[in-house]
Amino acid sequence: MEHFKHAEGVNLSNIIRAAELIETIPYYQFDMGTCRSGQMVNPECDSVGCIIGHTTVLAPELLTYDYKDEIDFLRFSFAFFGLEWNARDWYYLFGGDWKSTDNTHIGASLRLRYYAAHGLPINWDDQMKGYAPLSYK
Repeated sequence: MEHFKHAEGVNLSNIIRAAELIETIPYYQFDMGTCRSGQMVNPECDSVGCIIGHTTVLAPELLTYDYKDEIDFLRFSFAFFGLEWNARDWYYLFGGDWKSTDNTHIGASLRLRYYAAHGLPINWDDQMKGYAPLSYK
């Protein structure tokens, strides 16, 4: 399979750290469709959450808060992973479309590891939408 190179500035060591954490999250506390369903203030996720919602615990010093005094998850994802929210690499790793294709903590962990090792699959969007086989399984 062909791949795009990693996005410039991406922090691959933090991608791996996130993969290690996410694979330990109970399946019932993981959902790619929401950053968090519970509190939005503390680094520890006490509810159902996605990759970004859970990884705030790995770098609480990077947290910033929005006008509602809730965690700004997009700014955290840039500070921790080095990816802008509108970059294709960000969508492949963290996009909510995974909710209907592979909404599992194990799949998310495998996707993070695959990306760190290989880069972004050329057909990443088709994979995320369920039109192509997943490269990481």
